Amino acid sequence: MRTRALPLPVPLLLIIGCGQDVLPPAPPPPPPAPALAIASGNGQEGMLGEFLAEPLAVRVTDPNGDGVAGVTVTWTINAGAGEFGVSTGVTPTSANGLASISFRPLATSGPTGMSVTAWAEGVDHSPVHFTLHVLAPDVPAEVLIPFGPVFDCTGGNDPSTFPTLLGTIPVGALVVWEYADWLDPSCLARVRSVSAPSGGTPFDLLVYAGQRYGVILDVAGDWVVRDVINGGALTLQVR
Repeated sequence: MRTRALPLPVPLLLIIGCGQDVLPPAPPPPPPAPALAIASGNGQEGMLGEFLAEPLAVRVTDPNGDGVAGVTVTWTINAGAGEFGVSTGVTPTSANGLASISFRPLATSGPTGMSVTAWAEGVDHSPVHFTLHVLAPDVPAEVLIPFGPVFDCTGGNDPSTFPTLLGTIPVGALVVWEYADWLDPSCLARVRSVSAPSGGTPFDLLVYAGQRYGVILDVAGDWVVRDVINGGALTLQVR
């Protein structure tokens, strides 16, 4: 009688999937942003028409408290009128994170109040506000000059228009330039004295829509002033 060996059963490997994809690890969170803070100059008292004794200063620091260099700080006047020591109103931070600017108040908001703002894009606690107390000396006069385009701020297509009947302005008068407040906030004018009497202090002011900046005209003669961004000019007779 013959016998035949039967094959042994082959073990089966059963694979069961969990039905979920394996996700990559989440990226690390972005590092904390640097922070802006007032360093010095806040709350000080000054004289109208004179540069403050102490510059306005801010500091940008990283989360460890170390200064951050190369951050652009923009300075604007929030209440009142005045003149910065840098015509653009923009200063970068130094190696230790400090940015400062000199400032001369020329007109207050209310009896003595004035406010200057410093801000930096992408920085925490920005903007910060400086509150100043200003004493007014005897100023012969204050002349307000509102100006702006008829329609919009499109460069030479619609130049700034200025008042036509100003008369004469006393020497030492405070002249405040007010750019039209109905314009888009991005609109910018640059009021520059393109011709000044001998010995007069030239000025070059950047003014955004709705802002006021002032200058004291300290020498008699004809001052030719132009909006060098949008066009349009005015001659001031100072006597």
